[in-house]
Amino acid sequence: MASDRPLWRYELDERSFRVLWPSGSWEGAWKAFKHVRETDDLWLVRPTFGRRFVGLPKAAFSAADRVAVGEFLAGRRSSAVSA
Repeated sequence: MASDRPLWRYELDERSFRVLWPSGSWEGAWKAFKHVRETDDLWLVRPTFGRRFVGLPKAAFSAADRVAVGEFLAGRRSSAVSA
């Protein structure tokens, strides 16, 4: 049976970001993630003392939310969004 709900969901607020999928979830606190790299399709965030990036796909967010997330990650604005 098909569902209109996305398989993956991304939520961001001032304190953390969450990645949710049908069988689980993962949360990262922004204070632990100091490095942000942006590509055409993703925001890549990396912890201060880590080598692996977490990818946040831009396509998961509406156009307006993409602007808000980009500004938030650039440190210009605090916002809460989800996709």
